[in-house]
Formats: sequence, C-alpha cells, structure tokens
Amino acid sequence: MDLRSCCAVIVGLRWAAFEAWFAEQGGSRHAGVQLRTLPTFGRSVVAAHDIAAGETLLSVPFSLVVDSADALLATSAPEIRRILDEEFPLSPTNENALLLLVHKNDPNSPWQRYIDVLPSTFSTTLFFSDDELSYLEGSSLHYFARQRRRAIESQYDTIFTPLFVDYPEHFAPEQFSLDAWKWALSVIWSRSFVVDEGKSGLVPWADMFNMAPETEQVKVAVDAVDHHLIYSARSPIKKGEQIFVAYGQSRQMSNAQLLMDYGFVLENNPHDA
Repeated sequence: MDLRSCCAVIVGLRWAAFEAWFAEQGGSRHAGVQLRTLPTFGRSVVAAHDIAAGETLLSVPFSLVVDSADALLATSAPEIRRILDEEFPLSPTNENALLLLVHKNDPNSPWQRYIDVLPSTFSTTLFFSDDELSYLEGSSLHYFARQRRRAIESQYDTIFTPLFVDYPEHFAPEQFSLDAWKWALSVIWSRSFVVDEGKSGLVPWADMFNMAPETEQVKVAVDAVDHHLIYSARSPIKKGEQIFVAYGQSRQMSNAQLLMDYGFVLENNPHDA
C-alpha cells in the first residue's frame, strides 16, 4: 500500500470512529447528507439524493458543542478551569482556542474523536511561508497578514509564558507550542458557529459544510426542549449538489478577509472593492 492509500485508510477509519461517536452522543444525520472529496473544495457535504425543503439535515446536542462554557472541563480538569476563571481570564476566542488544545492533548477527552477529523493545517495567510507572503507585497493584505502574525506571536508569549512558569504540570511547552496555538486559533476562526445568545463554539459535523456567502440552503434553529441545534434545508436540494452554509459575518467579507480567516477566495466576490 502506497503512502497516499495508507493516509486515505487512516482518514476513513477516523471518520468512521467520529460518525459512531456522534451517533452515540445523540447526534443524528440525514441519510442523504454525505461527506465527499470534491475538486477545488476538498472535503465537502453533498446531497446523496434529493432533499425536500424543511427536512432536518443534522441534529447536534448542545453537549457536543465545544465552547468556553465547557461544563465538562470543570469536572474533568477543574484546576485548569479555575486557572482560566480566576487568574488568566481570556477573550472568548482565545479561551476556546486554549480549551481546544487542552482537549487535543488529552487522549481521554470526550471530544477526541471529533478532534481527530479536524484539519491538521490551514491555507490561511497565518500559515504562509515568507516566500508565499512575498507574492502579496504591495497589497493591504500583505500588511494585515504580517500584522496578524506579529500580534499572535506577541499574544502567545503573553498568555503562555506565565502558564509555563506557574503551571508546568498543566501546560507543557511541547504541547502548547506557537504552531499549536496558530492551529487552534485557525480552527476557532474558520469553523465556529454562533450557538446561543451571541456565543460561538465548534459544532461537530456542522462545521463540515463549506461556505458560500450568498447561499441560504441551511437554516439553523435551537430546540430548547431537547437541547439540540437543528440544521434543516431552507429550500429543496438536488441529488449531487454540494450543501453550503453562510458563516455569519463572512457574508460581507472581501476576498482578503476570507483568505486571512478561512483560507480561500471567491470568484466574483461582490464584497471586493
């Protein structure tokens, strides 16, 4: 078996384990909603058969959402929860990113099957090499991409240097490296949804949908009785169509902003100046 085939097998096994975990935890997926690899888009959600307007595509329990209100962390790692609450208060985005790394480094994390299927790297400008960034010279994107890189490096030092010194038993430099921090922030920026009262978090399975700013194929509702997020078809979806969602503010983003936060650009983006 060559390397590519071996990697495909590993990805397939991880996805099967994730799907089993998702169902065990109370999540459900429409039989016509499938994950496929498409040219240009890569991993994509596609309709395996016609889906009628109003049909439920996904149902995700609140308990699976990874956010800074992570109640389970209070019981599984109460000292880390106390440190963040009392000594190192962070912005919601930074706290979500840090908690994601806590779970990533814990083989017994209840979200490990989900973390296993997250991208290992991103095509955002944060991951560009200096040579790749040089192609953007003269543009505002080049300036802002470098500014963001410097800001994140400074932020990393501010957050983690005292944690490494004061709490080495919880925060090891090799597990909370700068590269790991960039990865965690990129996951939060590119895959979070608003889930409740303006709060955002990672929603397993729902974050597999690709984004199209002008597309309204999916409607999200909160089932307050059963405590689920319900993703349903806003309009009929034909067999073979990719199912898109609009990621909140991304509806008004220029290609420069999309490349910085999501790692792609749109042809004929109406929000480009």
